[in-house]
Amino acid sequence: MSNNFCLAQPARTKSSNYRPDIDGLRALALIAVIINHFEKSLLPSGYLGVDIFFVISGFVITSSLLNKPQKSFGKGMLNFYARRMKRLVPALAFCVIITSALTCLFDPAPGSSLRTGLSALLGASNLYLFSQSTDYFAPSTELNTFTQTWSLGVEEQFYFLFPLLLGTAGLWRTNAPANHRTQRRLGWIIFILSGLSLLGFLALYKSQTAAVYFLMPFRFWELGFGCILAIINLNLAQKLKHLNQFNRPLSLLVFTALITTFFAPEQLATQATVLAVALTCILIALTAEGSFVYKLLTHRYSLWIGMISYSLYLWHWSILSLSNWTVGIHAWTVPFQVVAMVGMATVSYYAIEKPLRFADWHSSQLITIIFGVLTSVVGILIVLLLGKPLEGKLFLGNGGKEAADARLASSLVNPDTIKIEDVEAKLKRCNVTPFLLGNNSYKLQAPVDSTLIKDCLRGDANNSNQQGRLLLVGDSFAEKLAPHVALAAQKLGYQFGMIYGYGCPYLLSSAKIKGASFPKCRYLNEQILEQAVLESLKPGDILILRLHLVSKSYVRYPTVTSHPEADSYDAALKDIADKVAQRGANFIVIGPNPLLAKQEMMALKPEWFNSLNRARAIPPKNSEETIYFNELDNHLAAESKRWSGANYMSLKPYICRPDSFCLLDKDGHFLYSDDHHLSPYGHDLLFPALLNLAKHSP
Repeated sequence: MSNNFCLAQPARTKSSNYRPDIDGLRALALIAVIINHFEKSLLPSGYLGVDIFFVISGFVITSSLLNKPQKSFGKGMLNFYARRMKRLVPALAFCVIITSALTCLFDPAPGSSLRTGLSALLGASNLYLFSQSTDYFAPSTELNTFTQTWSLGVEEQFYFLFPLLLGTAGLWRTNAPANHRTQRRLGWIIFILSGLSLLGFLALYKSQTAAVYFLMPFRFWELGFGCILAIINLNLAQKLKHLNQFNRPLSLLVFTALITTFFAPEQLATQATVLAVALTCILIALTAEGSFVYKLLTHRYSLWIGMISYSLYLWHWSILSLSNWTVGIHAWTVPFQVVAMVGMATVSYYAIEKPLRFADWHSSQLITIIFGVLTSVVGILIVLLLGKPLEGKLFLGNGGKEAADARLASSLVNPDTIKIEDVEAKLKRCNVTPFLLGNNSYKLQAPVDSTLIKDCLRGDANNSNQQGRLLLVGDSFAEKLAPHVALAAQKLGYQFGMIYGYGCPYLLSSAKIKGASFPKCRYLNEQILEQAVLESLKPGDILILRLHLVSKSYVRYPTVTSHPEADSYDAALKDIADKVAQRGANFIVIGPNPLLAKQEMMALKPEWFNSLNRARAIPPKNSEETIYFNELDNHLAAESKRWSGANYMSLKPYICRPDSFCLLDKDGHFLYSDDHHLSPYGHDLLFPALLNLAKHSP
C-alpha cells in the first residue's frame, strides 16, 4: 500500500479546519474498543474508546459549524441534518441489512438482534437496549449482533438537539461565522447542560447503570466537552501555538495517561470514564505538529484506520458477534476475524460511505433528508421481511427455537400438576422491583407497602385449612424457582406465597453484607420489607430464600482478578435466620449456582456450525463469579450450622460433578435458560431434595 494512497483524503482535507491527528485519535480509540471486544482481560477498559469518539464528535461538529455561515436558522438546520444523513445512514443501512441476513442464518431466535437493528435505523437502538435492561458487560450481550449501535443512537439524539442549541445561542441568524459573543453564549449553554449531565452520570452510575450507560442525557457531557473545547480552541489556537515547546512533552505525558486508562478495572468505570474524557480534551488541545504524538497519530496507517473508523466500528462487532454464534473467538481465529472486519469495513467505506457522503444527492437539502429517511425505511422493510415472513426459513441449523425450548422444559411443572396461571398472576403482582423496565408484562410499580407484601405472602385464601405456608423470597432466581416451590407446596398440603424483585438481595440487610454494592436497591425500604415478611410468619411456615449470591451487583469484587470474601453474607444471613426462628418458622437458604461464559452458553444452542465453540461442562474457574461460587458454597454449608432452625441447600450435588465441573445438560436437557438462571429442567433436578428438605424441616 503506497504512502500516497494511505494519505489520500476526501475533499474535507482541503479545509483549513481538518486536523489529521484527530483521525489518528479515532484509530487509537477504535483499536482499544476492538481489543476489548476480542478479549476483555487484555484491555479491561478498552470500551472507553467510545467515550473518546463522543468527545471527538462534539469537537469536530462544533469546529465545523462555527465557521460555516448560513443565511437563516432553517437553512442551517436543514444543511446540518442533510450532512448527518449522508454521513451516517448509508453505511449503517448496509451493515444492518447484511448482518441481519447473516444473523438469521445462525441464530434460531434472531428477534432481539433484528429489533436492535431496526431501532438503529431509527436512531434509537440505545433506547431499545435500555428498555430491555441490557447489561452491556454480560456475555449474553455479545450475541446481539447490533449492540454496538447504541453509541450511534446517543450521537444521533445529540445531533437532533444540537441545532436547537445553536439557534438558542444566536448562530445561523446572519450570513456570517459565529462572532465571539455568540460563541460565548453557546459555550455557556453547553457548559451548563454538560455540568448537569455529568452530575447525573456520577450520581446514578451505580444505582441506574443501564440508564447512565445507554441514554443520551447522561452522555451529553462527553459530547459537550468536545463542543466546549472546539469553542476554546477557535479563540486560543494561536496562543497555544506559542507554547509548542511545552506542549510537546505534555502531550506525550497525556497520551500515555490516556492509554493507561484502558487498563483500569471495571470497578473503576466511573473514574476511568471521567479521566478518559478529560485526557482526550487535553490531548486534542495540546497535540502540536512535529511532536512525537502528532507523528504517531498522523502515521499513514493511523490515518487510514481513522478514515474507515465508522465502517470499521460497525463491522467489527458484527463479525465478532457472528463468530460467537459460529466458530467462536480463539487465538487461531483472530487473524481471520481481523481480515473479515477490515475487509467489510473497506468495502463499506469505498463503495458506500465515501462516495455517498460526498456526493450531491439533490440540490435541495430537504430532499436529501427525505432520501436519507427513505434509505432507512428500505432497510427497515428488509429487516422486517427477515423477521416475519422469512422467520426461521433462513436458519441453517437443525433444531431451531422450538427444539431448544423443548430441551429447557420441566417434566414436573405443567398444567396437569399445578395451576400455572395462578403462579404467573402471583409473579406479576408480587414483584417489588422499584423501577421495573424491560418487560411488556410489567410497568412502573405502585408504591410497595406492607399491605402488598403481606397479601402476597398470605397464600391462597380458598385453601385456608392447609397446615402451613411455603413462602419464597428473593430476586429473579426466586422468580425462576417459583413454579417448583408452588408444586412442592401442593404436594405437602401447604399454601404458597412469595415476594421478590429484580437485581437486589431482598430480605437481607445491606448494612450487614460485607462490601455491599447495591445502592439502587435502597429505593425499596429494607425495613418495611423485613418487618412485613417477619410479621407474616407463623409457626409451621417455611421461608425459602433464593438469591443470585455471587452477583457483582450485591457484593463488591475488588478487582477483575479477585472476588469477595467468603464470609460476606454471614452477618446478614444469621440475622435473618435468627429472626425467622423467633417467629417459630423454618428457614431454607438455597445456595448459588455457577455462571456461564460464552462457550458454555453456546452449549445451550448446539448446531453443526458452532461445534468448535461449545463447552462440555462448566469449568470451576470459567469466571470470577464461578470461582466465588465454589468458595461461597463451601463456606455457607459450614456456616449454616450456626443458624437457628435453618437449613442450607447446596446445589452442587445436583448440578455438579465430583471433579468440580458443573453440568450444562443431562439426558438431552439443558440445565440453564441463560448465562446465570437455571432452566425449568434444571430446577427439576433440585426438586426432590427441596421437597424432602421442606418436608423434614425442624
